[in-house]
Amino acid sequence: MKTRSRIAKIATTLAVLMSITALLMTNPAKAARPTAVEFNFGSIGITRGQTVRLSTVNLGVEPINLSLNFTDQEGRLIKQSSETLERGHSIFLDLTPGTIDQAAGRLQIHASIEASDRGRNEGRQLIPTLEVFDNETGQTRVILCACDGSV
Repeated sequence: MKTRSRIAKIATTLAVLMSITALLMTNPAKAARPTAVEFNFGSIGITRGQTVRLSTVNLGVEPINLSLNFTDQEGRLIKQSSETLERGHSIFLDLTPGTIDQAAGRLQIHASIEASDRGRNEGRQLIPTLEVFDNETGQTRVILCACDGSV
């Protein structure tokens, strides 16, 4: 009697496992692809007579919807530009302390780029750059780059 009960339990367990396996094979899980990517630069300071420029180039095969953003040290949006970047083109957004506050001395900011390629992630290749340059001479003081194109 115990043997029949044990065989019945084993048969039921096998049937349940086979049903789960069949269900998984007919409805494979599909990974959700993100439709947006965000690239963040660290905090950087600029002072009077300097400009910080956030730029990127689209080396991919599709146009990409972008938002270039500058926020202050408290996370408040200071300046933003949103547009579609065609393949092979580049865009930039400049910020100087005087555009925020004429009395501003040193300004600590954070730069970020939010990218969305109309729901498709194929062929995305952005190369973002953050540059600080002297307004009078145009000389670059600092440049930060993600040159591997992994965004």
